[in-house]
Amino acid sequence: MRVTSERLLTYALGRRLDPEDMPAVRRIARGAAQGNNRFSALVLGIVESDVFQKNMLPRQTGVPSASEAN
Repeated sequence: MRVTSERLLTYALGRRLDPEDMPAVRRIARGAAQGNNRFSALVLGIVESDVFQKNMLPRQTGVPSASEAN
């Protein structure tokens, strides 16, 4: 389940995993195991992970968005 967690998290983040991401991968795999290794438990673990949540924050750039420009 760990390899599947790594692959899905890589896809979800849209980048390669760093060594700092490995504790999150292990937590996701453990959580999925507690959920009887169901795919839904795996996806939920990824979505609720700090790594995924922080990756989904809007990036701060110097360019205003379309809603800010109007």
